[in-house]
Amino acid sequence: MKKDDNPGLIWMPFIQRLKSPNDPPDKEYQDFMAEYKEKHKCCPKCGSLKYSTTFVGYILNMDKKDEYKDKNICTCLDCGNRHTTHERNNPELSKNNDRFDKLKDILE
Repeated sequence: MKKDDNPGLIWMPFIQRLKSPNDPPDKEYQDFMAEYKEKHKCCPKCGSLKYSTTFVGYILNMDKKDEYKDKNICTCLDCGNRHTTHERNNPELSKNNDRFDKLKDILE
């Protein structure tokens, strides 16, 4: 095998699908990630939007979107809580969630 026959490993922060770099962004992927970020934007402890995070790319299988979990570690800049990106939440989307209501009662 020639050296050029094996491209080796390529790390990319977000792997969408194997395609040419000149192809337009995948709309289905972009829509899913926008929705995912909206659902997981607040600290689960204090609800803050301010955080620092690691930056590891996790592969999204478009056939199993419900199994996707962003496991980057976040640190809330307001309360110091450490959690994964997937553990972050959006209180506006969780208003009807009993678990969220119980947590809200505890924090008040």
